[in-house]
Amino acid sequence: FPSHDSGKIERKVAIGDAIGKNEPTAASAMRILQHVRGNAIADRETLLAADVDKDGLLTQNDAQYILDYATGKRTSFLAVEAQR
Repeated sequence: FPSHDSGKIERKVAIGDAIGKNEPTAASAMRILQHVRGNAIADRETLLAADVDKDGLLTQNDAQYILDYATGKRTSFLAVEAQR
């Protein structure tokens, strides 16, 4: 959830960040795949940040979108949200 200090909204975890690097990375995509295979991500804020397609589930699709972003094949996650 965003923080509401002084009326300013700040995210504690960057969108697409599943490992604490403050940006979407290939390692974040790998961590999501580990989650899918049963090594759960316990932190709720990290789960929300990693769910880049905003379907309420952390899946291989999220990992692929993050990997595409990290490798330059995608420039944002806005197109993912626009498809919904």
